[in-house]
Amino acid sequence: MMTQYNIVSAVNEIVASTLNCSIHGVQPEKHLCYDLLADSLALLDISLALEDKFKIEYKEEFLAETEYVKDLYSIVGKALSTSQQLS
Repeated sequence: MMTQYNIVSAVNEIVASTLNCSIHGVQPEKHLCYDLLADSLALLDISLALEDKFKIEYKEEFLAETEYVKDLYSIVGKALSTSQQLS
């Protein structure tokens, strides 16, 4: 089972890698678009990378809920708990 620390670390790595920014700049309260300068294509790339890394389905409605880095942590956590309940 993934711990919250593992989720945060992996999400931060994916965001930093996708946006080509320092991992130290990826903080929970950072707005993905305004602070980290992600555009819609970058958000899609992040969601696909999260699906691949965590073996989850990043549903379309999740994209509408995604504004801050902390939203990614929450969405991944929810998706992981849902997928574990189904197995």
